[in-house]
Amino acid sequence: MTSVWIKVAAILCMLAMLMSTAVACADQNDEDPIEDPTNQEQTGDEGSEDKDSEEIVYKANIPEGYSCNGDTFTVYTYPHDVFVWKEYEWKNSGDITGDRINDAVFRRTAQVEEELQVDIEYFCGASYSNPTDFINTVTTGEDAFDIANINMRSHISQVTQGLLTSIPDMDALDYEAAWWDQNVRRDLAIYDKFFCLTGDIGTMYKRSIGTILFNKQMISEYSLDMPYEMALDGSWTIESMIEMMEDVPLD
Repeated sequence: MTSVWIKVAAILCMLAMLMSTAVACADQNDEDPIEDPTNQEQTGDEGSEDKDSEEIVYKANIPEGYSCNGDTFTVYTYPHDVFVWKEYEWKNSGDITGDRINDAVFRRTAQVEEELQVDIEYFCGASYSNPTDFINTVTTGEDAFDIANINMRSHISQVTQGLLTSIPDMDALDYEAAWWDQNVRRDLAIYDKFFCLTGDIGTMYKRSIGTILFNKQMISEYSLDMPYEMALDGSWTIESMIEMMEDVPLD
């Protein structure tokens, strides 16, 4: 079982580390040199002697010489033909086309496959909110998927059914690495367990940010605290939002 976790962790580390790098490089001309993401240095203005500058090294925690020996790594992911919640992080045309996301996914996947000697495949489920294909393969013991991109809002259902593994139980996965979103890790933790993680490996949650709207005139008329200021001083919470709504029960 340990070797399985190392395989999953190694692939996840490289995929997450390389995804944002590939997207960032997608705007460069083919003639421009692409810097090595593992050797990036943060410095001050040109000519300055900033002794406090630090070297930023992005290095996956993978055992030296590790190889998957040609194994297949299968990802369960979103459908590709739905409105907003569609698959972008795994599906690609199989070549460079000039599309930023397609080319980033293609380059990232190809590099991971080459360096870890693994064949990465993906399976698009029929529904982003009801991953029946994923649930069925786990409950029947088929274990057809190594990881799954599932809706975070509904992942608790899979947790209570015992279908997901707690991320901290995967000893080889460095979930505190810079490329993972630590806010998600903190907010979705249940005591010392959490079952899903995102970050530079995906673009979905950065393309579909939810917003809260409010009426400034009503804030003034009813002498309510300004949400902007509350957000800045840390007092804007779900509870304070509900309380503000209840204070102004208008139709």
